[in-house]
Amino acid sequence: MTDPVWREIVEQVQGVSADIFATLNPPATEAEIEALEQRVGVAVPQAFKDYLATVNGQNEAGAEYPLVGYRRLYGVAEIIEQMDLLESLFDATEVAAGAENKIRQLLWSLRWVPFASFEGYDALIMDLDPPGNGVYGQVWSLSPGGDREGDDAVLAESFEEFSVGLLGRLKARRFKLENGVIVFEDYWAA
Repeated sequence: MTDPVWREIVEQVQGVSADIFATLNPPATEAEIEALEQRVGVAVPQAFKDYLATVNGQNEAGAEYPLVGYRRLYGVAEIIEQMDLLESLFDATEVAAGAENKIRQLLWSLRWVPFASFEGYDALIMDLDPPGNGVYGQVWSLSPGGDREGDDAVLAESFEEFSVGLLGRLKARRFKLENGVIVFEDYWAA
């Protein structure tokens, strides 16, 4: 099932930038979405599956014309590839510095789903492993040296809320286009 919010986001992007629109991949197949769920090992929120059934991230040209600030959206294969890479680099039991609040203070969790990033850094994470103060499916930004403790670390309590926030900013034209990049006026997801 496709996502009506993401169908509208695609329409908005088409009106804003033909370059960004050209980077959007066709929908993911049901088999690709199932492979992602198998890799994660838990149920992926329906809103995320519906998004992937609408747009399977951005192609490589998205590095030059990203959709979410300077971050390019990953397709299912890249999400799995990034999860595998991060799992190989970080011990999933190793604790990061800081006090736990809404995000686990781990270097990496096997149930974090990186769905967008700027050149492999500054990733947007859908969190399927939140601690007691967090929300299953919340979206947060994993930035090198970034603060995971504050309430502002979480961008949205769900992928659906994240998507609605993106659409609202696009519809209200609360951004500027700088060298082919959408930069939000409030530095949301910056």
